[in-house]
Amino acid sequence: SSQDEFRGTPGRANSVLDTSEDQTPPDLKSSSLVLGKAFVLEFNEAIQGDVAQIEFLFEPSVLIDSVFFGRETIWIYAGIEENVEYKLQVFGVRDCFGNVYSSADAIRYFLPSVAKAGDLAITELLFNAKTGDPKFVEIKNLTEKPLEIGSWKLGNHDAIGKVSSIRSLSAGSLVILPDSYLAITTDTARLRQAYPLSSVGNFHQLATLPSYPISAGTVVLLDPLGQVVETFGYKESMHHPLLRDPKGVSLERISIQTNISILSNWHSASGIENYATPGRKNSMMQVGEFDGEIINVDPAVFDPEGSNGLTFATIRYDLDQPGWVGSFRIYNLSGNIVNVLAENEILGAKGFFNWTGTDDRGVKVRAGYYVLLVELYDLSGAVKYVRKTLVVATRL
Repeated sequence: SSQDEFRGTPGRANSVLDTSEDQTPPDLKSSSLVLGKAFVLEFNEAIQGDVAQIEFLFEPSVLIDSVFFGRETIWIYAGIEENVEYKLQVFGVRDCFGNVYSSADAIRYFLPSVAKAGDLAITELLFNAKTGDPKFVEIKNLTEKPLEIGSWKLGNHDAIGKVSSIRSLSAGSLVILPDSYLAITTDTARLRQAYPLSSVGNFHQLATLPSYPISAGTVVLLDPLGQVVETFGYKESMHHPLLRDPKGVSLERISIQTNISILSNWHSASGIENYATPGRKNSMMQVGEFDGEIINVDPAVFDPEGSNGLTFATIRYDLDQPGWVGSFRIYNLSGNIVNVLAENEILGAKGFFNWTGTDDRGVKVRAGYYVLLVELYDLSGAVKYVRKTLVVATRL
């Protein structure tokens, strides 16, 4: 564009005329893979559009369909496979003065698989952030391959339960690595400062998140077509009953295999992990569902106030079929009932209950030994009793 004060120089020397000789070769400013079809090279200055003098060396080799030139760009259309790393070296690119681009480094490209329903899960939510800190929603890649999720969306429910406030995760490409977590927030730098133990986590920044109110709300995860994949209805009462102040404390999903809508599948993040784990493995995550026993308690020793490890015990059941009826009660050593986790409840084939070390009034019990008594009735009416010992620890 003309730089002349009159916006043009008819009959005069051009305002941008430069008679000095350019001896600097062009430099590669950026490279990208567009729509999974075109390798795009962008240089820092205008280049000559002569494909005959340029060599493209791919590893592994690809069949080039066509090449197009822009003023400063080259578009290379070729057949590309998912989850294959391509290396490209380019020789013979010249600027308008004939200076030749040269680089010994290969350009690396990777086409991830497009995520589909069942590949992603909501795993953590901070809806009541400390003053000045951002909220976040965390998702996990459940597969063993990189996934393209740029066209996926977050939303919420409006007053009549309709999906609303939809936000796309990215206007371009966004890749989540295999078996990894991604915290989506409005200020990644501030989130890292707020939770320093998670500073090495994976983060992605959006201009705005859907509204997630402090008292209660709904997080909706949608695929590129706008179909609802997961819905998480949360409320402040889901936090640990002994938590003094929930501000700045996230809710973490305990088990991916268990339905997201089960309230006991969510728990306050551990205090020894800064009360949130954005972009990395949840402090409360349980790996694997069962160890083969019909009733399993993990951990058997826990401190409800979080001085070390989990702040609750998970009681898991593994039955041969759904439809059993069960009661799960906690007793002290005097034989008195402390808390009833379930009473004559119809059970699925697999599931769990959590005990937070409180009695039926929500008051923390004394440190010491407690007994879990499980009473199970199978489909024929036969009864089975299982006893397990738990230990409530305390700070020294």
